[in-house]
Amino acid sequence: MRAALGWLAWRPGLGDPSFMGWLTVAVYFAGAGMWFYYNRKAPARKRNSGAILAYGLLVLGVNKLFNLSGAITAWLQMSAYEQNWYEQRRLVQAVFIFALLAISAALGVILLPRLAGLSAGIRAALAGLAFLTILAVVRAASLHAVDALLYRPVAGIQLNWVLELAGIAFSSLPALQALMKTG
Repeated sequence: MRAALGWLAWRPGLGDPSFMGWLTVAVYFAGAGMWFYYNRKAPARKRNSGAILAYGLLVLGVNKLFNLSGAITAWLQMSAYEQNWYEQRRLVQAVFIFALLAISAALGVILLPRLAGLSAGIRAALAGLAFLTILAVVRAASLHAVDALLYRPVAGIQLNWVLELAGIAFSSLPALQALMKTG
């Protein structure tokens, strides 16, 4: 019953309806917009990576805006209750995060040679997008120890804000630099 109530309690909307939450959504969309604009001016050989960055930031921004990862977390909690594995959820969460990191590392090793032809800026932006995606998935997995680290304010600033905004900047700055060069 409690899990069903958790699912019903989820509503689409900003998971962090604070100034920083709205700022983060705006920065996601600004980064996506820069990559979309970059793609209009970029040579054809650079458009694929620009499109991946534009759509990736757009999807992560929409996720943040509508708290879609909160819906996934609520659904998983409901499933855990219904399938009687809620008591083992910490182990499942830890295995999931470990598997995510292992898969990410393997993909990095596999994709690294394919990225060699791209500029350092594009490679850095793709790494930033990968980091943001992993951060979103880890937050959705909702380990309490991770949440305590990410959301504990230090001097009024949450590590979550720093990591997310830095990842967006890392993913967006190459587009901004390219646009400033071309005008």
